[in-house]
Amino acid sequence: MFPISFGSDNHSGIHFTVFSALQQVNTGFCPAYGDDQLTRDVLSDIEASLGEIARPFL
Repeated sequence: MFPISFGSDNHSGIHFTVFSALQQVNTGFCPAYGDDQLTRDVLSDIEASLGEIARPFL
């Protein structure tokens, strides 16, 4: 019988530019689940691009 893997794509490699971007923003401490400045900035950018009707759910 051959081995079966139940892994998913979240255990594959990452492009170095993506990892570098993660390293740049992943500093210090902040609250989890959307109560941080980076998330607020992203939500603001989404609203600016798509209008107030765009309501992302975290």
